[in-house]
Amino acid sequence: MNDLTALLDRMRTQRPVAWDQLPDFALYMDQVLSYMDRQVLRFDEEDAQCRRMKLELVRCIMELRQCGVMEFQVVCDPGVGLYAGEIVNITKQNDEAMRLVCVTPFEEQATKWTPQLRERYFDMLADCTDLSCVDYQEKPNAQFSAYQQIIKQSDMLMAVYDPELVGGSAEDKAMAYALALGKPTLLIYPGTWKKKWLNVPSKT
Repeated sequence: MNDLTALLDRMRTQRPVAWDQLPDFALYMDQVLSYMDRQVLRFDEEDAQCRRMKLELVRCIMELRQCGVMEFQVVCDPGVGLYAGEIVNITKQNDEAMRLVCVTPFEEQATKWTPQLRERYFDMLADCTDLSCVDYQEKPNAQFSAYQQIIKQSDMLMAVYDPELVGGSAEDKAMAYALALGKPTLLIYPGTWKKKWLNVPSKT
């Protein structure tokens, strides 16, 4: 907990300089997004809000990395999890200490996905550092079980999530579970893209 408190304190008080003030970092961000545009098959990703979400994921992942976070874990879903996994896989090509752990709810989850999504999914799994499968076959609450596994293993969480839009989804259950455990959580609000930390340890 001391290490986590120190990390969060650095993020509050010694935040990395603004993106455009980093001489090589801004260029690197552009390179990452450009690479994704060229190499990653998109599903409705021409939408401005979707592109903005990916940009915010890049920003947050790279800021966390600057602050010392080395391992990122994602649940392999066709959305935020896939985007985040692709971003980490691309950036860790030039960062040997960076790790991506992929957690799949069940082994055959991509069977009914489109060929393009399946290709992206299996590419992500092939390039990740470690892979964990919750179960072989789909079971009730499989997605939530995958979220639970990551939440238990992680020191902090990052989620594109709006608590005002709760509807009983696996993501809603996962967020409630994480907050009940007191896990520090960085919320990225979809639409406004504002960020807010929850369960941040207070200074002692």
